[in-house]
Amino acid sequence: MFQDESATSDGAPNPIVEYVGCWPRVFAYVLDLLILFPAVYAAGRFMGQTVALNLFKIGLYLLYRFLHWQRYGATLGMKILRQRIVLENLQKADTAVVLRRLMAALLCDILLYLPYLSIAFDSRHQGFHDKVAHTVVIRQK
Repeated sequence: MFQDESATSDGAPNPIVEYVGCWPRVFAYVLDLLILFPAVYAAGRFMGQTVALNLFKIGLYLLYRFLHWQRYGATLGMKILRQRIVLENLQKADTAVVLRRLMAALLCDILLYLPYLSIAFDSRHQGFHDKVAHTVVIRQK
């Protein structure tokens, strides 16, 4: 299904691998938010609008991302859209890589999502968090 390396010898993107662009990744993110909404809504009804609720929402989303990225290489939204996170050499990302990617993604979120813009302009559609973790998002066949 994949070649051993995701780039050709001259560093150009591998023509066999389909890298997922900016908008499909945004759609996967929106699907993830819709999937998590019932849990967040229920917690809000129980806890009220408090600092604890905000910390719960952040913790829930970080845990959701980490567990799904680590176990499946994709969140549920990504799986629905046939997207998968892999290392640049197309191998499965290990726990340390997933944690590094998660921390970099959290930094992107804190910086008002601006570092994600590089996804639109990079030849392999890597965002800041992908570059930090040496990952790419590919379309699963």
